[in-house]
Amino acid sequence: MLKFILLGLVICGGLSISSYFKSPKDLVDFINAAHTTWKAEVNQIYEHGDPNKVLHLMGVYPPAPWQKRLRTLKSLPKGPIPSQFDPREAWPLCESIKEVRDQSNCGSCWAHSVVETITDRICIHSQQKDQTRISAEDLMTCCDDCGNGCHGGWPYSAFEYWQDEGIVSGNFYGQNK
Repeated sequence: MLKFILLGLVICGGLSISSYFKSPKDLVDFINAAHTTWKAEVNQIYEHGDPNKVLHLMGVYPPAPWQKRLRTLKSLPKGPIPSQFDPREAWPLCESIKEVRDQSNCGSCWAHSVVETITDRICIHSQQKDQTRISAEDLMTCCDDCGNGCHGGWPYSAFEYWQDEGIVSGNFYGQNK
């Protein structure tokens, strides 16, 4: 689990890769040591091993002063916390939970994380019947207050936009289904 948290921080949170790994290959080896259902590889952006080449992909902005603060959980839910949890097993018919969308060379993790969360929640709430995908491209291009498309944005504003305006459905970029 620590490996995936670290990967998430590296990809979307602006964590300095070079402070933890000597090279991109070291990071890939660390991730692949978890023996997951997918395999990490060094991306073409890392051609010369410069981790700064991916800074533009780290697109989550810090909260703006005008944004609402998220409420803090004051106590843990009742009952024991499981030592492990795999949502793919809990909701095996929700295909979106098994997907990793490709943001390519675009700092749109803020939009992808929001629409993937919404997509997964739609499936879970429908007892795994509704497989509608929500469009990251629609969110990035239509929400002026959410951010700057491929140049970063605010997930909280994106959730508010979805609640207030809605986001159209849409699958992976370039697909017509």
